[in-house]
Amino acid sequence: MKPSTAFKTRKAHPPAWLSAPASVNVQSDEGFVGTVAVGYRIPKHIFGLFQPSVEVEYSYAEADVSGGSFNGGNQTFGGSAEVNTFSINYQSDIRWSDKQKVIPFWGGGIGVAEVEPGVNYFPNNGVATAPSFAVTGSDTGLSLQSNIGVQFVLSDNIELQTRVRYQRVSGLDFERTFVGGGANAFNADLDGRFETVSLLAGVRYRF
Repeated sequence: MKPSTAFKTRKAHPPAWLSAPASVNVQSDEGFVGTVAVGYRIPKHIFGLFQPSVEVEYSYAEADVSGGSFNGGNQTFGGSAEVNTFSINYQSDIRWSDKQKVIPFWGGGIGVAEVEPGVNYFPNNGVATAPSFAVTGSDTGLSLQSNIGVQFVLSDNIELQTRVRYQRVSGLDFERTFVGGGANAFNADLDGRFETVSLLAGVRYRF
């Protein structure tokens, strides 16, 4: 999982010349994603090759912050982010035989995601050794995702599935807070988005 989170100033608290502009980009190298879904596979094929499925899915993701930048500068970043997503997904299996054991597929989904960042950072100026700024809050935005992968048929009811998923959550509002000394002169409201590419593997049971 390689998430990337970006924040930009939406509204600066007075005095505005101290707190804006703000552009915060956050990266994570790895994290955890867990999903559970229930759905229905449509028994008919489209164009004799594609067999569609629809499902409702809940997913939870947690990512540890590994780096970032504030206005393109040199800072040390830490913290984490949590994402809870509810989505309606579409999947299209590519089937050219009823006895097929390896089935490629593609699909996508739309839903809502709650993103809760706990990001902190300080400038690498040789003076600050503790976080001086934090991006905090919790907000819900539109989630769009796309998937591509392969599933392996183990029995009539059990399939092993692996996929690569891209997810983007937009329309998020957070706060940048100055935590270095309790002052609020550098605080600002931020527009945010969350993007991630995840490698997922799991088991599907068909009733």
